[in-house]
Amino acid sequence: MRIDSQPKKFQALFEQRQYLSLKNHLYNYRLRKAAIRKQFQNIIGERILEIGCGISPIMDGRPNVVFFDLSFAAVQILKQNQGGGQYVVADATHQPFKSSVFSHSICSEVMEHIENDVALIHEISRVMNPTGYAVLTVPHRNAYFSYDDTFVGHYRRYEIRELAGLLDSAGFSVTGIEKILGPVEKAAMLIATRLYAELSIRKPESRISPTISHPAALQCLDGLFEFANTVFMAIAWLDARIFPRTLSTVLLLTMVKV
Repeated sequence: MRIDSQPKKFQALFEQRQYLSLKNHLYNYRLRKAAIRKQFQNIIGERILEIGCGISPIMDGRPNVVFFDLSFAAVQILKQNQGGGQYVVADATHQPFKSSVFSHSICSEVMEHIENDVALIHEISRVMNPTGYAVLTVPHRNAYFSYDDTFVGHYRRYEIRELAGLLDSAGFSVTGIEKILGPVEKAAMLIATRLYAELSIRKPESRISPTISHPAALQCLDGLFEFANTVFMAIAWLDARIFPRTLSTVLLLTMVKV
């Protein structure tokens, strides 16, 4: 069962500046960001579309990057914080762009949140030209689908074979698959979401995510959170390398139009 109230909770959270700071320290976001940026380190000038950028995008504010999200509030916050780049608010399954206008695209941890993922992939294919490539990250393994997935609004997880078929139907060919996160990440997310849900029952929501106004307290919290996530990021990186791909919880796929 999906938790339909979650988007409203997240909307309220990311409007708090302290939440943005903490979110940018998250180990899983930092690992995804590093892996995807590595794919684009030599791309200069070519147009890049980042779909579902939210308030914490993968790319920085280069003039050639278009940041695209359904949430007006998220795009507004991102534009205020980042400045550079171009910003568009629209539905990812009905993108307001002409065909073949982008050389590259990024769609990281978005597909699983879209009910009509077929339409999303076909739109990504439509707006891309054959000169570049697309990078996609998704949660892996149907067997892993559990409470934490419904908590964050996932419709599904993916198996490689079914995902490859979906991409092929949209005119994409997968050129590479990389492990991003492993089983440790799944265990951590289950614990974190269960803990949050338990606190939500016992305490008013305003007390779960309080607005901290004292600069010293905020700086201390931010520093501790960053340190803890840096340590756990090393553990999660090693976990993804040790376990086979069949046990990975998040995969990165690179694909080209054929």
